[in-house]
Amino acid sequence: MMVKNELANEKNHENNMIANSALPLWEKPILTIKETSQLFNIGINRVRLIAKQYSDLGFVVKIGTHSLIKRKAFEDFINQSNEL
Repeated sequence: MMVKNELANEKNHENNMIANSALPLWEKPILTIKETSQLFNIGINRVRLIAKQYSDLGFVVKIGTHSLIKRKAFEDFINQSNEL
């Protein structure tokens, strides 16, 4: 039961951080998976899959178990891709 509450609190905290961000998503240099999903209108699971499959292309920053996305590099990758 505590695990569910902790996960819910973490999710609420992440949502609050996104809502309270000083920069709009399209100006932030580094994005979370959720922010990347929102900005590029791609599902969260698809963003995770892309980050895992193409981690060698340089747009993924790993911090422990967390993956962050370099917005500009990911945008360039998306623009060059014909299919995701």
